Amino acid sequence: MSPVGPPEGRDADWHSSGLGAIESVLGGDARDVLGLYIYTASAKLEVGIRKNPHYRNIQPHLIGLPAILTRYPGISQAQVARLLGAERATIGLQVRACIRKGWVRRTPSPDDGRKYILRLTESGQAMVREARQVIAEHESRLGSNLSAKERQRLKRLLAKLIVGGIP
Repeated sequence: MSPVGPPEGRDADWHSSGLGAIESVLGGDARDVLGLYIYTASAKLEVGIRKNPHYRNIQPHLIGLPAILTRYPGISQAQVARLLGAERATIGLQVRACIRKGWVRRTPSPDDGRKYILRLTESGQAMVREARQVIAEHESRLGSNLSAKERQRLKRLLAKLIVGGIP
């Protein structure tokens, strides 16, 4: 390999060249490292969120639990895990983090003393309202270089990966 650096130019060219270089090295003959693109897009999204001062109370990795509890108040941690297709231990970490933030309350189930149910606190409900506004603004910018049809197609393809294509 020659010690030629990346091309000069716009950030998009830089990122494309960098991703292309990684893909050519790691992808072997297939030259198709889809996970690399998904991971890079996710990382860029999270960096953008962290830099936005409007997201001070919103953490992307935690927002799913309060959203689920808004829709399904009083469900168990195991039910949340099933709904999100996640490991119970992972959801347990999210539950504990949301409890520490004061967003979620865990109480014994009135029907089965061995189970606990989860509910949003008033603080959690306020955070969800704030999140709706901030996310709507963010979504208007996210993928602004995609047409509405491309956004829908991307969403369908990502959903397909999430449901059944990621081992």
